[in-house]
Amino acid sequence: MNDVTIIGAGVAGMTAALRLAERGYKVTIYEQSPFVGGKYRATKWQARNSDKFAYHEHSYHMYLNWYHNFWDIAEEIGAGGNFEPWTKVRFLGKGDFPRMTELDNFGSLTTVFKNLFSGVIPPQHMFLYMYSIIDLLSTPMHRDRFRDLISVNGFVSTKPYSTDISASMYDRYLAKTFAVASYRTSAKTFQTFLEYGAFEPTPLYYLTNGNSFSKFLQPLETKLDEKGVTIIKNATVTDIRIGESGRVERMSYVDSPHDFFSADITLQEWIDQDAGSTPRKHVEIKGSLIFAIPPGNLSTFIGSDVYRENPQLGEASKLRSEPMTSLHLHFNKKFQDRLHKMKVKHLPPEPVILVDSEYKMSFIDNSRTWADTDLPYLNVVASDSRPLDELDAPKIFTHDRDDTNNKRHSKPEINPGNPRTAVDFVLHELRDYIYFETDEVDIELLEIDRNVGRELFINEVGTWPSRPETCSRIENLFLAGDFCKTPIDVVSLEAATVSGLQAAEEIRKYHGHGPRVRIKTPKKYPHALYWPWKLMLAPYAAAARMWAYMDEINEQIKRDD
Repeated sequence: MNDVTIIGAGVAGMTAALRLAERGYKVTIYEQSPFVGGKYRATKWQARNSDKFAYHEHSYHMYLNWYHNFWDIAEEIGAGGNFEPWTKVRFLGKGDFPRMTELDNFGSLTTVFKNLFSGVIPPQHMFLYMYSIIDLLSTPMHRDRFRDLISVNGFVSTKPYSTDISASMYDRYLAKTFAVASYRTSAKTFQTFLEYGAFEPTPLYYLTNGNSFSKFLQPLETKLDEKGVTIIKNATVTDIRIGESGRVERMSYVDSPHDFFSADITLQEWIDQDAGSTPRKHVEIKGSLIFAIPPGNLSTFIGSDVYRENPQLGEASKLRSEPMTSLHLHFNKKFQDRLHKMKVKHLPPEPVILVDSEYKMSFIDNSRTWADTDLPYLNVVASDSRPLDELDAPKIFTHDRDDTNNKRHSKPEINPGNPRTAVDFVLHELRDYIYFETDEVDIELLEIDRNVGRELFINEVGTWPSRPETCSRIENLFLAGDFCKTPIDVVSLEAATVSGLQAAEEIRKYHGHGPRVRIKTPKKYPHALYWPWKLMLAPYAAAARMWAYMDEINEQIKRDD
């Protein structure tokens, strides 16, 4: 039968649904939340004491040139014009505001000298950082050997030209883009990321001119509706059943008023605590089933019957994910006036990396790119928020707040000067970079989102063998998600999109119905193309290393004096 059931309405699940519906399949998606998008979401935040509201994305997104399959879908749903090109990333040190440094179209030959003397780090160290990238791009890496052995930090730190400062650029960059430190990131995965970017270096990235729901997810959901796809929201799937035939024959779900948005509870914990008392609904799987959910949730369904049929799926429990904390910080006119008094017209529109921040923080001012936002609105992302995991995140600032237990006349409070909660500590750290008073914050629109239940899978050393294929050994069970094995490899919207396309193609082949699902793979230059550059620049790398070494000696002499 040509029926397809999909668990999860993230980008991967919706992509698979779109391509299958286009080929005449009857598709039903079950989503545990009241919204679509998964990690790539923008949900409505309503102020408690007024009619004000805002759409909040969990994290700001930078869309890259080589997202070819994502761009194809954007054009198909009429969203292609909602993305604008940008070329810079800013860096801000403690106490330096408003002075910032920047990298411009990093990776393009036309901006090498500009970036070399950008001031982000001293030029001799920046040259060594650039040289190490060429070195990495010129090094053939085979999946079976290098996936499990070498991290980015391991690759760079073994090089005689490397300095602590040049190597630190990897940690600054990776902590913001991969949400994982360089000593844990697979060198092969990061090499793939660099290869795709080096082939198409300009512009550096794109940003949407509004929130991701209005600019992409809503048009995609509308397109799915036009194609006859049914999306059942607030439906938490609790288990699947494997029949004697070895196929998935049934799944069960419960209606879940709990949206798992930012509450400190996992899917398995909720099933154990609450779902048992809620009547379960059973769905017969007549055709195929796609799991399009995070790896942490996937492991919930790997019971003995599933493991017996496909032991490889049990490897998903080895995959590590991290909960990036996102703070939505709306300022009022008092803060804007503060900027003007400092002769700062506005904050930059590009992402700003906070150098040496405690929680690997960065932010973007959405008011500079979103047409419907006038006053400064910072999406502050703490890529390494693990130190805050055990601290309170007051429900008054979380999406799952219970307004029946919080009187509408009660006044929310923050105290970054004497921090106690996760919100306070993030604000306290941010004030070391851009100072503000508490009365300059629009506290009614303040929200913290810790991403529990939708943690970001990280491209950690050793994970490739444990990452599942989109086609499983169970005849009618398929998988999709950015953690699956795809040519993209790097956790990204493109990886999620490609996994959905791969799952749709596997189902098409399984049922033998419809034209082939086409998938574009980004182009890259061969490793040998970088060898001449590596050899030609080696003497300059030696000179830069000697320059850095002499600086180290001079600094030591000054300290001794």
